Amino acid sequence: MGYLFAFLSAISWAFGTISLVLSKHQLNPNIFNLYKNLIGFSFLSIILLISSFLTSEIFWIINYESIFLIILSGILGSGLADQIYIRSLSLIGSNLISVIASSLSMFVLIFALILNLFFPSFFPTQKWPPANLEILGFILIISAIIISSWQKNDYKNAKFQNIALAISAFMLMGLSANLTNSAIFLNTGSTLNIMSIIVIRFIPAIVFQCCILMATKTTKKELKSFLTLPAKSIYYGTMGSLMISVIAIFFWTAGMKLESNNVTLFSLLAQTSNIMIFICSWFILKEKISNKKIFGIIISFIGIILIVSS
Repeated sequence: MGYLFAFLSAISWAFGTISLVLSKHQLNPNIFNLYKNLIGFSFLSIILLISSFLTSEIFWIINYESIFLIILSGILGSGLADQIYIRSLSLIGSNLISVIASSLSMFVLIFALILNLFFPSFFPTQKWPPANLEILGFILIISAIIISSWQKNDYKNAKFQNIALAISAFMLMGLSANLTNSAIFLNTGSTLNIMSIIVIRFIPAIVFQCCILMATKTTKKELKSFLTLPAKSIYYGTMGSLMISVIAIFFWTAGMKLESNNVTLFSLLAQTSNIMIFICSWFILKEKISNKKIFGIIISFIGIILIVSS
């Protein structure tokens, strides 16, 4: 059942990403990401409360040592990384994003190695040096990104800075994932206890985005423009937010708990979202797919397999 949840999480993330593209919003990414996180926080809180009531489990058992980790993870992940991810979708397209997304596994491992060097008691899962297969996986993923993006006029705005921006989103996600995993490690318990950590992560992200909106002097006109979007844009934007921030996270959390003794296959199934986004970008969004990008998505997934399986 855990593997099924991993696959459902991948499907939800993929179709959520496609839905965000279909919303065709030209808004401040921070406004849209704030909307996404408010939806995620609201729905997951309701699910958490109902589940706690039905199972009579206490979910608010948080080790206070991990509060800082949860806050930082929320700001860097749901706050900043997701905002950059949403922006990158409109800049370089979803099928190039699907190739670049393979770097997430690489960054998760890199930050796990670095953090273990300085804080071994908080990040005990990965120790230096990396295995040979992991290094080969790094090389394949980096090669896939270079091959997929190295073509003039292949994307309207696929310039170096836009690709670097997209890579930075997954770099922040990798760091955030390690902080979240450490918080979960310090709070071993039920699935509800893990879910409560995921829900709490939204709070600092929402506060951070509100501060950004105030600091950048976002006008009432910009906020009002979000409320007056076409119904189609609101529909796809809401569906994308639900799929990414609620459904995908719910299945991932439940599945990870069920398959805690065999994380390798679970992680590989969850990473199939990259392939799904790649296919859907061609089939649904009619984005151009070149042989270079097909080759890129194949070798990037091989790189993921090497990193995860090692």
